[in-house]
Amino acid sequence: MELFREEDYKKCSGVVERINTLEVAPKEKENLLKSVLIYYTKGDKLPKLHDFQFCEEVDEPGFNGGDVVWTNCICSQKICNAHYINYKPKDLRFKIGRNCFENLYGKLKCEEVHFFKPMCLNCKQEKVPNRRTKAGKEGCCSDKCMYIYRKKHHCETCSEKFWRIHPDHKLCKKCYFNTFYGYRNPKNLNI
Repeated sequence: MELFREEDYKKCSGVVERINTLEVAPKEKENLLKSVLIYYTKGDKLPKLHDFQFCEEVDEPGFNGGDVVWTNCICSQKICNAHYINYKPKDLRFKIGRNCFENLYGKLKCEEVHFFKPMCLNCKQEKVPNRRTKAGKEGCCSDKCMYIYRKKHHCETCSEKFWRIHPDHKLCKKCYFNTFYGYRNPKNLNI
C-alpha cells in the first residue's frame, strides 16, 4: 500500500498542507514526509536543507482563548504549533511541524544554521541568533542593526524628525494627534 496519496493534500496559493486528519503509523511518518517533499518539489530525491527557509509560525484561529487548535503536519502527525517552511527554488511553502522537520534533517544540523530563527528586521540577511539580548528582543541581529532600525525618521506631513516606535509609524506625535482631533495647524499644539 502506498502511503502518499495526492487527494490527502491541498495546494492553495503556493502552500501545501494535509487535509486528511487520519494519522499513519509512527514508523511510516518519516517515509510519508519524504514522499510529500519529493513529490511537490518535483525531484527524484529529498531536497537539501539549504534549499529550505523558515518563514513563520502558523497562527491558527481559536488558539488564543485557551483552546488548543490541533492541525496536521504534512507527515500526518497532530501538532499544536505548525510552521511554514519555504522551498526556495520553487517558492513553495509547506505546513510542517518543527520536530518532524528536525527529525528528518537532523536537529544538530538545523541548530547549526539557526534554521528556526527569524531574519533580522533591519538587514534581512542575518538570522537573530539570540532572542534574549536587547537587540534580539527587538528582532535585530546586532546592536548596530537595532540602532539603525530605530533611528529617527522624517514625518510625512511636517518633515520634522521623530523617533519611530513601530515600523508603521509615519507621522510625528503632533501630526498624529492632528489627524484624530482635527486641529488645523500642528504648530499651535503644546504637546
